[in-house]
Amino acid sequence: MTTIHETITINADPAAVWEIAGQPGRIAEWLPAVASSTADGDRRSCTLQDGGALEERILERSDEDRFYEYEILDGPMPLSAYRSRFSVEGHDGHSHVEWKAEFAPEAPEQEEELKQVFSGLYREGLEALRVRVEEAS
Repeated sequence: MTTIHETITINADPAAVWEIAGQPGRIAEWLPAVASSTADGDRRSCTLQDGGALEERILERSDEDRFYEYEILDGPMPLSAYRSRFSVEGHDGHSHVEWKAEFAPEAPEQEEELKQVFSGLYREGLEALRVRVEEAS
């Protein structure tokens, strides 16, 4: 399994960050690669900017601990497995947001490209989230 891990510091209370980012169905509000998203129970559906469709299952979620874990069930990426964790923690008046994943490509030669794609998407999303939350604060 390949692991990616991205973090960002947001100058806002963790409750303000979690209000937006902690609702899985609202991911399109802050992740630029996602054009639209909905959640129904433990399922999240996303339409990507390029028109691709992504189906995910929320495996675990806690408002108290401010995290959720999910897996990709179906999507345009050549993956045989994908599991991710998104979390928000408070530290001395700001928030520390962490997004990490483990995945397995369908073919070993796809590993590095997928790692670059997911890391880039995570960084872009976290930066967009930071801007949105800090401007609202």
